[in-house]
Amino acid sequence: MPVHPVYYVSRDGIPAMRRIDFQFLRLHQTYPRFMLTIHDAPVFQKTYDLLKDVHVARRTFTKSEKYSLGARIEDTALDLLYAIVEAGQSKREWKIAALDTSLRRLEHMKVLTRLAWDMEQVAERRMIAWQESLQTIGRMLGGWRKQSA
Repeated sequence: MPVHPVYYVSRDGIPAMRRIDFQFLRLHQTYPRFMLTIHDAPVFQKTYDLLKDVHVARRTFTKSEKYSLGARIEDTALDLLYAIVEAGQSKREWKIAALDTSLRRLEHMKVLTRLAWDMEQVAERRMIAWQESLQTIGRMLGGWRKQSA
């Protein structure tokens, strides 16, 4: 991960430049008080990883379900990721509405993954991983919403 320069004004009023090592921040689990982009947020990373896994798992669905249920699950995961990005980039007065949209998309994902499990399209190991990811994302979004209210 590259090191990005950040410009700031020092105590004596002289513009200065320092470099932030983002890999160091991620390794030590200490997040800065400022969030540079929504892509650095843990909830975005967790949702992105879930989307990648859903995309890979869709290949194992039967032909009849690959283009209906599999596509619907993948589209809903992508909508969830878009809603999280929208919540991260929206202003304070619009953030709660965007987070509510994200939480609704999360509930849709839970229903669709359960349906895939009931139709025997997903292996038990993968279903457990998906449910753990969805629960973690839900806790993160719920905490974010509570903090924003």
